Amino acid sequence: MEGSSQVILGKLMMSFDELDRCISSTREILGGKPGISKAVLSKMEQYAEIIVKQREIAGQLSDRIDQGDWISVGRLVRLINGLSAMIREDAQAMLTVATDAGSAAHQHRQVDQSLLC
Repeated sequence: MEGSSQVILGKLMMSFDELDRCISSTREILGGKPGISKAVLSKMEQYAEIIVKQREIAGQLSDRIDQGDWISVGRLVRLINGLSAMIREDAQAMLTVATDAGSAAHQHRQVDQSLLC
């Protein structure tokens, strides 16, 4: 089971990398917009900290998989998934609010959607 848990954790780490890119992209787009509050940009920093915490949880997840503690594995996976979904949805909502209809269409053409969560 150890080999397959490493594959799963490798994929999980790649998803954290994707979330990091999402946050960076959102921060870059919002940082260039006039009128974006410091609170919104601060939230992006908090999300980056959450990803650090998710990486720590992934270490616990590895231990629980190796121990066969499937109840804890399920709980940790749900926690990681919930935090990731929150970050993605919030970042997308912030981008939607920060762009008006005309500039949103232009923004979608300019920015690779895979980088926007």
